[in-house]
Amino acid sequence: MDYHLFAQAFLDDDQSDAAVCDTFDILWLSWDDALASQDTCRYGWNVLRATVMARTATAGPSWAWPPSTPSTCSP
Repeated sequence: MDYHLFAQAFLDDDQSDAAVCDTFDILWLSWDDALASQDTCRYGWNVLRATVMARTATAGPSWAWPPSTPSTCSP
């Protein structure tokens, strides 16, 4: 699953692009923590999910159930 596709499931195009950019900024700033985590892929998806969900609170409907981390991780 692609970060952009996930974000677009919850946000419009402009908001989803911004959420993905913010996610990569956060990952860049916390890269040492990501690498130290047990599952780097899960760490990234958790950052994306939190970033997208934070934007849904201000950009549209509130989603109570975000999907879980995908079983396979591909860039």
